[in-house]
Amino acid sequence: MKKFLLFAAAAVAMGASAQTLTQVWSTQQVPVGSVWGGDARQGVGVNGKVYINNAASMAVEVYGAQGLEKSIPTGYGWSICADDAGNIISRAGTPGAGAPLKTDSIQLNIVPADGSEVRKISLEGLDGLAEARVDYFGHAFGDVVNGTGYLIVTQNGETKPYVIAFAEGEVDPDNSFPLIVDAELIGFATQSTLGFSYVDAEGAQHATLMVRNSGPMTVNEIKYAGYFQDLTLDMEDGVLGEHVSEVANVAVNRGADAGGEIFKLGEKLYAVYPLKDATGSFNYLDGFEVAEVTEEGPAVVATVPATYAAEQNKGAGNWVTVEPVDDCTVNIYNYYVNGFVAMYTFEVPQTAVNDINVAKEVKAYKAIENGQVVIVKGDAKYNVAGQAIK
Repeated sequence: MKKFLLFAAAAVAMGASAQTLTQVWSTQQVPVGSVWGGDARQGVGVNGKVYINNAASMAVEVYGAQGLEKSIPTGYGWSICADDAGNIISRAGTPGAGAPLKTDSIQLNIVPADGSEVRKISLEGLDGLAEARVDYFGHAFGDVVNGTGYLIVTQNGETKPYVIAFAEGEVDPDNSFPLIVDAELIGFATQSTLGFSYVDAEGAQHATLMVRNSGPMTVNEIKYAGYFQDLTLDMEDGVLGEHVSEVANVAVNRGADAGGEIFKLGEKLYAVYPLKDATGSFNYLDGFEVAEVTEEGPAVVATVPATYAAEQNKGAGNWVTVEPVDDCTVNIYNYYVNGFVAMYTFEVPQTAVNDINVAKEVKAYKAIENGQVVIVKGDAKYNVAGQAIK
């Protein structure tokens, strides 16, 4: 495994704080120049795999360390995401670039984490959902198959994100609504996402708004290439309310590709995002950065350099998605459209040892066994509550 060991920009009183970014696997996806890239514009990582929605093959393709592992027939679409339980939500519907969401037909697929039959989802009865273009999805909240969950969609030309609620594998029209946001949002381009990201110290749920090619932004007279918006949501006991209470801009040196999000690890916030070429000449190369989010601007702690000398990207996407493992570790999945898929772990120093936080050199990852999400560390396995599985 390839390691990237770096130190934070600022040292603390007890000494420098080290973070470790480790490549678990990487695989070439298709030959450079393939038409594939234009039809498979988004991918998401979960449970040690990368799931890519390929409109050309009418399937969700599942990639692992050895390459393509299987294809799950789903129908046409570009958008794809995962919820907290590892269920996959992908776009279905009308073929063709820029196809709008429809409220009178099948528009979504749910690929359950337990491997059961794909569910076809209609959006009929969703009041206030515009029939407007959606290219990409952000991370969904909860368990859309076996409980309650939410997917927030951003539509081209619309001023409000729309919350699609789920209950036991079906759309819940009574709890679906447009979000009310008093602050100014970046604006919704055709290639934007709004995904649940982290819970802060006060217990408030946050979401990351990513708009492709957003920026620049200046912090303390330093100009950064782009930015995200961090939205504080009104959520209590897993039930999402209609109001967004706060919107904060988060400056990062992100390129023009779609992709990236904000996440919490330990007591700090981090952002992961597509790398902007050092010369400023190219915006669509591969590579990404991880930076600590601070009031003074981003403090870069890890960089994965670009491997291509020229743009290979057919879909303006360099997707980096985060999967929490424990308080000190996340998995980061990288899908560079028309290039490759890869999996990394990102760790911060452990402040305590418990059943899950075992020896630091042992990497953790999520997997599906007997239809359940488990956390694997070495020879040990745990459920999502941290209890050992024997």
